[in-house]
Amino acid sequence: TNQEYNPNAKYLKYRRKNVREIFQSAERFGFRNETVHHAVAIYDKFLQIEDCIDRLRSEYESCKGVISEQICTFIASVALFMSAKYLEIKYPVVEDYVSSCSAHLHLMSSYRWRETYLRYLNGIYSF
Repeated sequence: TNQEYNPNAKYLKYRRKNVREIFQSAERFGFRNETVHHAVAIYDKFLQIEDCIDRLRSEYESCKGVISEQICTFIASVALFMSAKYLEIKYPVVEDYVSSCSAHLHLMSSYRWRETYLRYLNGIYSF
């Protein structure tokens, strides 16, 4: 699908903070710049989908009641983890990555969350 820039997308107010966290996490793990830029591209692509956050909340039990900022932060973290898995020679296991993330990413410790994201992403974004 070909999404265009949506200046009213809900995630834009969190984007600066999330991109900074992607860069900081990548620096802690020693990831290359290519990995960071790939992660930001995945983050933007996923969150540019119309009503993405609301659709996640309505379609997945694990997303109900979760605030938009937490969902965006979670998506940023998963985007970096996915990019590292494909572009880095050495990448962290999920547990190591979760423990290094901000405290509000405790949601990511649930494999169900990761599976939710990957299933949803697989449905709309082909690699």
